[in-house]
Amino acid sequence: MKAIYYILIIPLFLSCSDSDDDKNGNSENMNTLEYCSQQTSEEDCESVGCVGFVTKVNITSADHTHCIRRMEINVCLSVEEACGTDNVAMWGTHELDDGTLAHISYPYPLDCVNGWENSNRQPSGDKDVCDVTTNDATDVEYENLENEWFVY
Repeated sequence: MKAIYYILIIPLFLSCSDSDDDKNGNSENMNTLEYCSQQTSEEDCESVGCVGFVTKVNITSADHTHCIRRMEINVCLSVEEACGTDNVAMWGTHELDDGTLAHISYPYPLDCVNGWENSNRQPSGDKDVCDVTTNDATDVEYENLENEWFVY
């Protein structure tokens, strides 16, 4: 009878200890695209080991023919810990769930940001991705959303 009791109790202790680790942040590495992309505050972004900052975000159609949205907004990124900042802001691209493309400017070496690919459209000077790839960039004004977070 004691053997049956122990068999039933041991899994209960194991499942409790796993959830305690999650609450204390002692579980797996949360500095991933899945965690970082959903954060909506600087505190939340940093608490999961990600890097947050205000940057330019352009949303274009998948074929790069239309500029859908331009904004200055907070972004939470999964950045490799060993990477420093770059001298030149580069543009990265990430496909969104609806098939559109998000382009962001970030000061990290391109191979250091998880979930974002090197944009093959690297604007220079004051230009952005909408300026160099779409025909309707002048029709879309920048939105100042520095108090909000871009969830992707």
